[in-house]
Amino acid sequence: MHVRDHDMVFLNLRKGYPVSTFWQQLNEQRWDDHRYYHHSTINQSLHLISAISFVVAYILVWTDPA
Repeated sequence: MHVRDHDMVFLNLRKGYPVSTFWQQLNEQRWDDHRYYHHSTINQSLHLISAISFVVAYILVWTDPA
C-alpha cells in the first residue's frame, strides 16, 4: 500500500465491505509503514544522530551538571 491508499481503507469500510477486509487492509498498511520506516536511510541517520545526542547529554549531566 502507498501513502495515498490510507484513505482507501476507510472508503472500503464505508462502502459496506466486511470488517475483516478492513482489518486485513489495516494490517497490510501497518506492515508497509513499518517496513518503509525501518528501511529509510534518512530515518536511520536521524535516529543515529538522536541516539548519539542523548548519550552525549547523559554523559554531560554526570560529568558537568548545570
